[in-house]
Amino acid sequence: MTFTPTRRALLKTIAAGSLIIPFAIPAKGIAAIAGEAGKLNAYLSIAPDGIVTIAAKTPEIGQGIKTSLPMLIAEELDADWKSVRITEARLDPAAFGRQLTGGSFATTMHWDELRRVGAAARAMLVSAAAKSWGVAAGE
Repeated sequence: MTFTPTRRALLKTIAAGSLIIPFAIPAKGIAAIAGEAGKLNAYLSIAPDGIVTIAAKTPEIGQGIKTSLPMLIAEELDADWKSVRITEARLDPAAFGRQLTGGSFATTMHWDELRRVGAAARAMLVSAAAKSWGVAAGE
């Protein structure tokens, strides 16, 4: 069995070694890419105080989907769950695609889409921070 390095494996290794590397983007950096409202995309906004608000596109009817779907975005964004707030998304198929519930398939149906939403937002923030700090995004 071979080890294939991935971002998740790296994060697990760092956590196991109790090494914590703080990563924070100043509010000025967030405002530079998100505008005054802090909105990064239809799903996500970040306030100057660091509160991440994620719109839950699928209605909650007791299955926990209003938590699990936003968690996909927060995980890829690398957001601290303690600073995440969830709101109900407006009914807008143009912005959110299919917004339905039932059949217990919401997670499997939206898994890739919502992970890409979080990853794209993280890439935007890293790019803005790198530009602000005058370093390469990989640094």
